[in-house]
Amino acid sequence: MWFLLLIILLSAIPNLHGRPEDDSPGIMADLYFNQMEYEDARRLYDLAIELDSANFNAVFRRGLSNSFLGNEAAAVTDFTRALDLTEDEKHIVYFNRAYSYSNMANPARAIVDYSSAIALKSDYAEAYNNRGLLKQQIGTYQAAIEDFRQAVRLDSNNLSYNYNAGRLLYKSNKTLKAIAYLKRTIEIEPAFTASYIFLGDCHTRLSDYPNAMVYYSKAIDTDPTNSEAYLKRGFTEVALYLFDEGCDDFSKAIELGSKKAAKVKKQFCE
Repeated sequence: MWFLLLIILLSAIPNLHGRPEDDSPGIMADLYFNQMEYEDARRLYDLAIELDSANFNAVFRRGLSNSFLGNEAAAVTDFTRALDLTEDEKHIVYFNRAYSYSNMANPARAIVDYSSAIALKSDYAEAYNNRGLLKQQIGTYQAAIEDFRQAVRLDSNNLSYNYNAGRLLYKSNKTLKAIAYLKRTIEIEPAFTASYIFLGDCHTRLSDYPNAMVYYSKAIDTDPTNSEAYLKRGFTEVALYLFDEGCDDFSKAIELGSKKAAKVKKQFCE
């Protein structure tokens, strides 16, 4: 489970430059945009740009509209144009162009744009997080971990940033460090099933089966339909020679659709 935090920061730009008059296409486009009617918004932004080619608001929001409509190539073109129309909001434009590049399966270009956004706004936690996800995607795990850690330093109460750091630290065999971030996620959100499962995995890796069983049980408490949690708790119970309990959990996992549990139950319980 990945937390891909690709954020379009509309709230950060409440008073954009180049606002048209109240009855102009630009104002009408903003109304449609705010109602998430992006086709109509894009059509009216086209008219606003015809009237004023230097209207940053219209160019930028047409780019956002194109992105929401799945036309990322057109969005990139608009964001590139918008960069020449602003100084104060460049970091937001770079951020959103990076989002479009990521949707176009171009992580290298996206990473460059997130880096440009960070260069302009050093406390841009969202950009660090998103860049970290892309670095993870291309296999540069240590660099990704550093980005996740920086995002957490900037916003320690963010569930996604802590989870992304803990998950990748676990994958990088830095288990004790992973535990610290994952524990933070359940302080932030006590019903976050995925972190309980990862914490169980961490303790299983450390051969700490009693604590692993505790975390898998908490995962089941938060999501009683999670077959993975039953399967993994069953493994820990078998490791602790609690075969009846383990076999019951394997049966429950099978009931919830786990194909792996059927093979495991045959191995340990028949």
